[in-house]
Amino acid sequence: MSRQSPRYPKTPGKTGVLFLARYVLEIVIMNRLLLTNLNNVMRNWDRAFLNEDYSYGRGKDPVTYDEDEDGYEYHVALPGVKKKDVRANVVDGVITVEAKKDGNTVSKSFSVPDEADVLTTLSKMEDGLLTIKVEKKKEAKPVELKIS
Repeated sequence: MSRQSPRYPKTPGKTGVLFLARYVLEIVIMNRLLLTNLNNVMRNWDRAFLNEDYSYGRGKDPVTYDEDEDGYEYHVALPGVKKKDVRANVVDGVITVEAKKDGNTVSKSFSVPDEADVLTTLSKMEDGLLTIKVEKKKEAKPVELKIS
């Protein structure tokens, strides 16, 4: 009589599903650890050989945003980058920001919601922070109804 291995069950019952879930979780954790360690190696490389930390261009997401009833305000952190070295454009609802610093180019892309009116986009660069304001489309703004 052959014995079934408890590690690899033949039937995908509860034990099989739990085994598969644990296996997938182990893979996800290993990949996350690998990426974290790789980012740390690159950050240390930047500090050792370039005397600066350029990790803002990889691994971290320097784009934050606020939303109010009038629109969206995006903030892109670009420390040490001058206004003349920044380019931004909008294509099909995706804003792409490119910045050059010491010969290196950093590019970040992010999509705006369908309610955003990209034709009313304003931007300004101040103290290493690019602010992009996008208004909501007129039909997306809430309209208060008068009740009589």
